[in-house]
Amino acid sequence: PGSAAKSGWKQLLGNRAMVQLCVLGFVLFFACYGQFESGLSAYGVEAAGISTSALGTALAANTLMIVVAQFAVLRFVE
Repeated sequence: PGSAAKSGWKQLLGNRAMVQLCVLGFVLFFACYGQFESGLSAYGVEAAGISTSALGTALAANTLMIVVAQFAVLRFVE
């Protein structure tokens, strides 16, 4: 298993297109995701006029749905 894992990583990192895709994903996630999250909340409160308590409730419901959906998908995949 140890040699198979090393050869897998070596093969993965040897593929230039995959490395470029990983770097692009890394940059987009760390450069853009925080801006999207903070901007969306600010827009909801300031421009759309949503109350902060309603926004907090919506974000909590979103988080709960993500957690529940993960368990449902895991059961489906099994």
